[in-house]
Amino acid sequence: YHCSFVENYYADGSATNMPGTLKECQDKCISFTWCLGYSYFNPNCRLLRNIDPSIFRWPNPVHEKFCEDVCAPGEEYKDNNCPECNIGFYKDQYANSNCTKCPNHKITLEQGSSSITNCNI
Repeated sequence: YHCSFVENYYADGSATNMPGTLKECQDKCISFTWCLGYSYFNPNCRLLRNIDPSIFRWPNPVHEKFCEDVCAPGEEYKDNNCPECNIGFYKDQYANSNCTKCPNHKITLEQGSSSITNCNI
């Protein structure tokens, strides 16, 4: 997922329930995914450039200007882009890292695999 020009929040686990906007965000976003454009308080929001889980931003939400682009599962970071993992590779987390080669000479059926379970041929 990439930061866009709206306020972005990363729901890291459970959030403090605030009326209205947080509930709306929770309905649209599962934990560990981006919540776009909703203003709410979350004691577990953090800057993505600070991977240290002790870095929290509360009661101030995380805004776009503090975010960095993070490639989704099934995508790897190359030259400021997030292309899909090649056949025979997978990535199962949100991170700016390379895809992992399937073990035991197995391959995936298609590009963009997000789980080792896709390495089944």
